[in-house]
Amino acid sequence: GGATLALLKVQAWVFILQRASRHWLTAWACKHPGALRQGQVWRLVTPTLLHANLAHLLVNGAGLFCLGPVAEAALGPERALLVFFGAGLGANLASYACNPMPAVGSSGAVFGLIGALGAFALRHRALLGEDGSAALAQLSGALALNMAFGAASPNIDNWGHFGGLLSGALLAEAVGPRFVAALLRNAERLSNLISDLLDISRIESGL
Repeated sequence: GGATLALLKVQAWVFILQRASRHWLTAWACKHPGALRQGQVWRLVTPTLLHANLAHLLVNGAGLFCLGPVAEAALGPERALLVFFGAGLGANLASYACNPMPAVGSSGAVFGLIGALGAFALRHRALLGEDGSAALAQLSGALALNMAFGAASPNIDNWGHFGGLLSGALLAEAVGPRFVAALLRNAERLSNLISDLLDISRIESGL
C-alpha cells in the first residue's frame, strides 16, 4: 500500500541521515530514559523511525513490507498509520517504564500491526469461520516464535515489543472497521483479507 511504501522510504532516508550526522541524530532522537525524565518527550515517538544498523533496518523493513499492506487493506491507510505510530508510542512507553537502556527501532510498531491484525481477525471470527480461526492460530504461532527469539536475545527490547503488540490490538479494537455479513462487498473484502492474513502469518512464522 501507499502508506507502507511511504513509511519504508522515510525510514530509509532517516537511516541515511543517521549515518550522515555521524549518529548525532541517533543520540538526539533515541529512547533515552534519562533524557525523557528531563522532559525530552519527542523521544517517545522518534525512535520508531531510527535503526541501529543496516541489518536492523532490513529486518524491520521486511516485517513492515509484509504486514503493512494487509493492515492498510483491513483498517484503511489512515487507521493503519495511526496503529503504526500509536503502537510505536506504546512500545516506547513500555520500554521507558521497564528497560533502562537506550533503544531505537520500529519493531514495536511492527508488533503493533500483528496485534491489530489479530484483533481484526478476532472481531470478525464469526464472519470468517474456519479461515479466521486458522489465521488467528498462525498469527499466534508467528508471535510465539518471535517472542521466543526475543527472549533468547539479550539485545532485543522485549518490553517494547509487548507494549507495541498490546497497543496495536487496543487501537484496532477502538478504531478498526466493523464489517457486516449482509454486505456482499464487505464479505468479498473479508475473504481477500483473510487469505492475505494466512499468507502473512506463514511468512512471519518462517522468519
